[in-house]
Amino acid sequence: MKNTDALAPFFYNVTYVVTDIGQAADRFSFLIPGTRFTTARITPKCIAPEIFGTRSPQPVRLECAMAPVGPRGEYEVRLLQPLDDDPIFHRFATKTGGGLHHIAFRVPDLETAAKRLAGKSSLAAEIRIEEGYRCLYFRCEALGALIELNDRPAVRSLQAQPPAEKLLASYFTQVAYIVNDIGSARSWVENVLGCEIAAARDIVQGPSWNLKFRGRPAARDFGIKMVIGKLGPDRQAQIELLEPERNDNVLAEFLHDHGPGLNHVAFMVPDYNTLTAPLRSTGVPPLKEIHVPGTVHSSYFDCSQEELATIEVFETGPHA
Repeated sequence: MKNTDALAPFFYNVTYVVTDIGQAADRFSFLIPGTRFTTARITPKCIAPEIFGTRSPQPVRLECAMAPVGPRGEYEVRLLQPLDDDPIFHRFATKTGGGLHHIAFRVPDLETAAKRLAGKSSLAAEIRIEEGYRCLYFRCEALGALIELNDRPAVRSLQAQPPAEKLLASYFTQVAYIVNDIGSARSWVENVLGCEIAAARDIVQGPSWNLKFRGRPAARDFGIKMVIGKLGPDRQAQIELLEPERNDNVLAEFLHDHGPGLNHVAFMVPDYNTLTAPLRSTGVPPLKEIHVPGTVHSSYFDCSQEELATIEVFETGPHA
């Protein structure tokens, strides 16, 4: 794919499916200060209701809450609560209890963008929103996740209210997948999404990194393969691919329990201690934490009880 045809610049959205949208929005706003949600009820029509193997009711009703994130509010967090027994969102909520569902790309030419995905992924569902735009959901085996394409117009009300500076929401940086085969996943995001990819890294963390899993110091080194690609209109957001060692660690647990897929969102911050205060106030030890003073401080906060999956916050540099 030519860079001029890349889908990566059109990334704008991370979507969660939840069972209690009011509670999830309140908790997200508390844990990620600076998020301000607007809510609406939408009633999309499922064009291909039997692709998932189950006929969905017509129409599908959803409660929707949206909040801008990123330094200029250029990205969006969306919460969806299914109100009907549909095969796309309700099935996910029933199976998982809610959490990260997919990322979305808002494209100017939906048919052309769909052709780029069709060769390396399969169409899972198509819905038409009552306002007149369409959403296509593709199942991407290399990532173990769905990707949404839509031709939804930009929402000016969201763009007009970016998160306040120095609040965590303004530091949205990354979406991260845990995968079985990082080579296949890298090839997919590079060739299908058109991401610019940094060199792959084999990382070894362990006692010298003050590595902890669920608050307990790791007794030995932990290896992980990592690839990072660029996303978004200014290529400042990232898609991270992680392939962990298959041993006793929380990333390998995710693969064992859920299979490959979208695992967490991340925020790169200038002041870890200040900006993680709400997340640390829950008292739940991070699923994974590393801290090399003066180099890096990173924590994966377990927010699954809030239906918000995992949230990573990290700081690098001399003040970490």
